[in-house]
Amino acid sequence: MDEQSEKESGFLRVQIKVKLKISTGNYGAKVNEMRSLPLAGRGPTLHFLDLCAISHIKTYLKKGQDPNAPIRESISELRKLDVAGDGISYLASLLEKTSDLNRSTSDEELVSEVEQDLASLQQFFKNSTVYEGGRVTPAQILDLKGEHPEELGPIYHQFLIFINSLKLSDVPAADKRLEVVAQVSSKAQELGILKNHPLVIVSIACIYGFVPAAKVIKFKDNPAEFNASGALGDIQLIQRLANMANLVREVWRQHRKGYAHTNFFTDDRNLRLLLECFVVRDVSRSELENMMTTSYQMTTDFARLLPVLHNRFGEVKGLKEDKERSEIYRLLGIG
Repeated sequence: MDEQSEKESGFLRVQIKVKLKISTGNYGAKVNEMRSLPLAGRGPTLHFLDLCAISHIKTYLKKGQDPNAPIRESISELRKLDVAGDGISYLASLLEKTSDLNRSTSDEELVSEVEQDLASLQQFFKNSTVYEGGRVTPAQILDLKGEHPEELGPIYHQFLIFINSLKLSDVPAADKRLEVVAQVSSKAQELGILKNHPLVIVSIACIYGFVPAAKVIKFKDNPAEFNASGALGDIQLIQRLANMANLVREVWRQHRKGYAHTNFFTDDRNLRLLLECFVVRDVSRSELENMMTTSYQMTTDFARLLPVLHNRFGEVKGLKEDKERSEIYRLLGIG
């Protein structure tokens, strides 16, 4: 990668500490569980579904051919995933659902909801295997309820509430942008969040008019209406999907069992466009006592995330824009 392309895409290493609810040996247990999957020679795919896709499946099963066009289109695409030998995973949705602090469901309601989701997946997919089918117990569901796998989960909420208070639904004037970037960077540092964390970068993308970022965060004028958990759940998919995909591929590489490929299915176009801006190249883990530090090396597409500074070919527009981008990198602690 040459110097110019490095500037435009950004090659970052981000470390995120993940809490382990039980002994660190649980990671090995998960690997062993995946190793027990049937040997598959053709390189099957494990598809992670988001909550929206699962909601569409449940609606379809209740109503049949729903007149709602988006649901019909979603169901049509989901049927293409129903391939013998491939797998369907509920894990990404489960983590998002159980870590949502805005959910007021009782323990019984949450367990029932998860069980219904899994039953609907098993009913809909006739050929592919629902990986978590019969594997998730009520105790495991409740163990995850209200918890963030990442150590700084509650701090991330505080940060997003601050970001919402900046009223970024209205893009700042050009002469105010760097001032707001400095505020965002300073707040991240104050809270102990890495300044090059995807959460921080997505927030800065809103300052520079990247619409998918603003659509994912869903700013609200009334602070009481802002759903920090929902925004956080979507942004955390960047590292969560990378972590899960790395685990799946690791087992395949070493044992030729499980799944050779992973895929994330969502009907949310803005979420999909945002996730495309972060490509995780490497995941590594280190364990100490009851804490696992996961390090992600990722390529970040700043040309897309900072559209007002770049032309449609992804090139910086001019000297002024190049200087502003360099100052953003400095504030983020990037090269």
